[in-house]
Amino acid sequence: GSPVQSTAPAPAFPLTSGQPPRYFHTPAAARRYALRRARHFTEPGESHVTSGTALNKSGAGSYSIAEVVKLAEAGYLRVPLFQRSFVWNSDDVRALFDSLYRGFPIGTLLLWQRYGPAGTISLGPLQLEVPEITHALWVVDGQQRVTSLLGALSPRFEGVDARFEVYFDLASEKFINPRRGIVPPRAM
Repeated sequence: GSPVQSTAPAPAFPLTSGQPPRYFHTPAAARRYALRRARHFTEPGESHVTSGTALNKSGAGSYSIAEVVKLAEAGYLRVPLFQRSFVWNSDDVRALFDSLYRGFPIGTLLLWQRYGPAGTISLGPLQLEVPEITHALWVVDGQQRVTSLLGALSPRFEGVDARFEVYFDLASEKFINPRRGIVPPRAM
């Protein structure tokens, strides 16, 4: 017989075309296009986008340093695979702590809330066994800072990587990295 033909109209912008349209006639057309595209990028455990609210879920919040470390230890903070690897050296880690000590801004974290499966995750050289978390926070910007804070402040990772062995010298009021295994006498 003859091939079956669909009576459904073809989408205005085919989802298989590699390029998005250059412009939209109305904001509603742009929203419809984005929603159609988003339906094709869901992960296991995520629901399909069915309304414009998914595109409107940005927000701002703040966490203390201790909260960032606790979130990372519990597996709520994760690093997506598309991120570069951890590249900071001990000088960079010390500079982060020096900025915190002096009250300098250290930048914001850009976090993406989405499903996080159970398993082993890596934050730089730090490995964690984590549970499944429906609303994990994926670090889009700030991985170097989060990893440095976790590595230096969590007792769980003491001695794992020399870059995170940071002490504050009271006499010089500077952060230092001692020789491996030696705690300076005037350090906290």
